[in-house]
Amino acid sequence: MALNVGIIKIKGLLDGKIFYRRNGKDIVQNKGGFDGARIKSESRYEKTRHLGSEFGRCAKQASVLKNLLQPFLAAIPDQYSYNWIQSMLVQLKNLDTISPSGQRNARLGLPTEEGQEILKSFQFNRNCSLGNVLVSKPSVFLEEGRLSISANKKPVLFPNGATYAAVQFILIRMDFDIPDAVISISDCCLLPDGTALTEDLILDAHPPKGDGILMALLSVRFLNIAGEELVLLKSERNVLGIVGLLLLEK
Repeated sequence: MALNVGIIKIKGLLDGKIFYRRNGKDIVQNKGGFDGARIKSESRYEKTRHLGSEFGRCAKQASVLKNLLQPFLAAIPDQYSYNWIQSMLVQLKNLDTISPSGQRNARLGLPTEEGQEILKSFQFNRNCSLGNVLVSKPSVFLEEGRLSISANKKPVLFPNGATYAAVQFILIRMDFDIPDAVISISDCCLLPDGTALTEDLILDAHPPKGDGILMALLSVRFLNIAGEELVLLKSERNVLGIVGLLLLEK
């Protein structure tokens, strides 16, 4: 790679060289990269093809989850949430010891003890977890579609500037093979800062029907009053985490 220190300004491909600008400097380097036709046909690239196929499957699964959860992910200040979800699915896929190379699937990594722990502990906000926001761990009753947060003088730890916490229970039925998913969301419970829970908070969401696993999630997003309206804060303390998992045989 060379650095242009003169007055020549070229952008793009010329004689097998790529000219571009990065961090205020003009760079030139040889055109590189893989030959797509060779990767698709030559035996020495078989492992590359297998990894690409598996990675592509994880990418589709991550896209389904991200699109389904976008209203909740939008409150989390992380432009790489899709990559974060995908990395979790790749971990699950790597635990599939049943399928041949190129066909491993996150679904078959889930029945393992390690796989279930990966999914159950997954936090969509990589910088803050539900445990950093909720005083007590919620109880989840998946088959009934119910989540309970115990009565507490201070159930939620508020960040500076927030006056309300929006709490919602989410159920997702995910078929990793298609991939496709169906979502069910509870009513939104608004908790003002400083308000104690004098009785357990109960959130209900109808369990979606269909094939695949059933995942329970909990979202806590913080809001503030602007004029006469409640405005969502794009806070580092907005959290979305998986709190329950029910595996079903296909």
